[in-house]
Amino acid sequence: MRFKIFLGLALASGIQLGCDSNSSSSNNPTVEAPDASAGGTPVPGPAAPTPDGGETPTPGNPTTNVGGLVGGLRLNQNDLFRQLGDGIARQNAAFAASTGKLGQAIESYCQNPAANDKAPVQAAWKETMLVWEELELFQVGPIAKNEKELKTAIYGWPQQTNTCRIDEEAIKASKNADYALPINTNRKGLQGIEYLLFTPTLVSACSAASATTKEWNALTPDARAQARCAYLKPLAAELQANATTLTQVWGPEGNNYLTSVIGNAAAEKAALQSLYENLFYLDIEVKNYKLATPAGHDPMFCPSSPAPCVGKDEFPMSGISREAIQSNIKAFTNLIYGFEDANQKRPGGFAALVRDIGGTEVATRSEALTRDLSAVFAAQDASLSELIAAQKAENCEQSQISILCQLRKSIKEVSNELKYEYSKLLSLTVPASPQGDND
Repeated sequence: MRFKIFLGLALASGIQLGCDSNSSSSNNPTVEAPDASAGGTPVPGPAAPTPDGGETPTPGNPTTNVGGLVGGLRLNQNDLFRQLGDGIARQNAAFAASTGKLGQAIESYCQNPAANDKAPVQAAWKETMLVWEELELFQVGPIAKNEKELKTAIYGWPQQTNTCRIDEEAIKASKNADYALPINTNRKGLQGIEYLLFTPTLVSACSAASATTKEWNALTPDARAQARCAYLKPLAAELQANATTLTQVWGPEGNNYLTSVIGNAAAEKAALQSLYENLFYLDIEVKNYKLATPAGHDPMFCPSSPAPCVGKDEFPMSGISREAIQSNIKAFTNLIYGFEDANQKRPGGFAALVRDIGGTEVATRSEALTRDLSAVFAAQDASLSELIAAQKAENCEQSQISILCQLRKSIKEVSNELKYEYSKLLSLTVPASPQGDND
């Protein structure tokens, strides 16, 4: 698990993970042992629905609706599994449908890649990628099985895309009618497709002296475009097949992985722990990889900090790094508040569960912090690279003037609630890296 890898690297190098002088916790916080009296496994106790489709609010703690995010709800653990299980099932189905549209767009484009406009197929890829970015926070159950084999086959980031090997595979595919895709995930999936659709030239990504480049240079521009399509089409087909597999192994609304664990105490505990760990995606993946690395927020991730590490953002070719972070935040919001149902209501998420077992103040605070987090990028249309430039190498530990420093601060604040409060109330274990991450 990447959480443990991070902790091991940090300890081996003697580096603390981004200490924050503004943290509400002490400089060396210790997560207290779970307090059985504070919660343990939540006791089922479904709340009666209210006329507006929500849950009965706690007496003296009425529901609040801010920007469509309703706070003050209660939800027992079984209903949490049903709510999140169905929401993830709908998201899986949306992703599968999107990969189908992407495959059709690729087929159309590849009929004449040298002449056809790339814009429609690039737009289809962006749509598919951003749907997946919401699923990135739900690496639970079947999606995480076998060292996240299915997840990595679909999207392997933060592994680096091996663009030279992609060009090698394109040449192979163009010469073999029976071509079979390699097993290497660093040249496939959504990452591989991004390179093939967004690389701005027909120049090989391999070194000038390599055999691949020499063979590539011998091709005409039309032949190079056709070669990339020869590899692009089977990549799209495999992506669609993996998306279909995901919908099957997770299951549909009402009968999926999360609903299936209800009634099995051990399975319920494992599923809740896994869901809880995915709440830390923002703290690790977003704050460290997607922000600190390109923006120069932390020398552990960007050696030139506070100067940015140019080109190290998640999507330097397609330019949707900021939109991807927004999708991640949307998914986090779904975990805290619950997915919208068919009536465009949110029956509740993790915060409602915490409130149901007695953590009213913690739930209310985490809801408010999540709303603040959701608002950071709400009206933003600049690219991440533009936001980094506007940041002017601000030290986020000293001030939060820029949007990116505000976002970093918001992630830290909500993560602290998860580390120090949710873990105790729900009797769950904080993942290794966030637990040792003092910021």
